[in-house]
Amino acid sequence: MKSIVKDLTHERILNAAESLFALHGYDGATMRQITEKAAVNLSAVNYHFDTKEKLYAETFTRIIRPLNAERLTILTQAELLAGDHPVPLPAILESFIRPTFMLAAGRPQFLALMSRNFSAPPPFMREIMAAEFSAISQRYIRALQHALPGVPPMELFWRMFYTVGALLFTAAHRETMALLSHGAIQSPDTESIIRRLVDYASAAMCAPRREPAMS
Repeated sequence: MKSIVKDLTHERILNAAESLFALHGYDGATMRQITEKAAVNLSAVNYHFDTKEKLYAETFTRIIRPLNAERLTILTQAELLAGDHPVPLPAILESFIRPTFMLAAGRPQFLALMSRNFSAPPPFMREIMAAEFSAISQRYIRALQHALPGVPPMELFWRMFYTVGALLFTAAHRETMALLSHGAIQSPDTESIIRRLVDYASAAMCAPRREPAMS
């Protein structure tokens, strides 16, 4: 019974922290706000997480790890289906993009938190972010190289980097599309967004490479 209560308290603190960190950022969200929202005292937070930094890090890793695992599962299935042939480019990109929107359906606050960690992470999160994305980045670059052997690996990295930016912005701000389009786009469905984003990223991956202009 004590173990169940401990687990529930742990989860309640994480949920409260996730929403407040997403809204206010690491510096803006106070421990007092987190304890009040989670209905626990400060000693409970210290017991479960020790420090505010560790609490912040776990609000991120508890979601991003299963998200990345799902991406790799879908990509592996596509590779098995392709056999000795390259996985089609749209399938590679969809395996990366789709799980984010499946997550977005139930955790919009986490998308805001993820955007913060990509755009302006607290200094202590840089190594954590690198650790969480290093292996998956290499795996996707290898898949893209197989599908697009004529594009240099570093160019693929840049294009995947920009794809991640487009994905995060779209997932976190999809509700603003109606405002930005002056009503032309109204509540786009998830499948339509995924399809358009995959098409956009596929075109970017295949775009002719432009050499820098000589000064």
